[in-house]
Amino acid sequence: LVTLMFIINMGYAQSPLIDSLQKVLARHTRDTNEIKTLEHLGSEFMRKDTDKAMSYAYQHIALAKALSTDFWLSYAYSGLVAMHQNAGNTDSAQFYLNLMETLAKRKTDKKAEVNYANTAGLFYKTQGKYKEALPYLFEALRLTGPTGNKTNRAGQMLNIGNTYFSMGDLKTAADYHLKSLTLFE
Repeated sequence: LVTLMFIINMGYAQSPLIDSLQKVLARHTRDTNEIKTLEHLGSEFMRKDTDKAMSYAYQHIALAKALSTDFWLSYAYSGLVAMHQNAGNTDSAQFYLNLMETLAKRKTDKKAEVNYANTAGLFYKTQGKYKEALPYLFEALRLTGPTGNKTNRAGQMLNIGNTYFSMGDLKTAADYHLKSLTLFE
């Protein structure tokens, strides 16, 4: 009986992280900290409650536009691409990917460019369009640069390796996976 009550409680209880994030959000600081909080809440709900995740993403978009921050706007669009694609709404995912492309073409924020290239690569990879995905993934790696954040570079190499693996090119996949592992270490 105690075990059953624990399981039921876990199923209905909200995580302490979500509670903390909602307390931070309630402060309405109207700055990048609020954007980051909205992003974290969206990420937390992405696999649990897509409607709540989208609601936080739309709030994130409104605040990013108000603060004129292309990177954080791009980041919200990226989340919506993933959510719509996971729900099978490819047209909606493509719509937000196109908005990301527009931001990336402004060339006002290099992080927005990297985010677009990576999101586009993963968008096509998820659809099984591996040859279309690779140029975007390589562009994200190029934009990250050889002296960029090692974790980001490793992640980009991992995405490239996974794409080659999906194409059946095991040698190239292993090369990128090993490069990635070296950077992660």
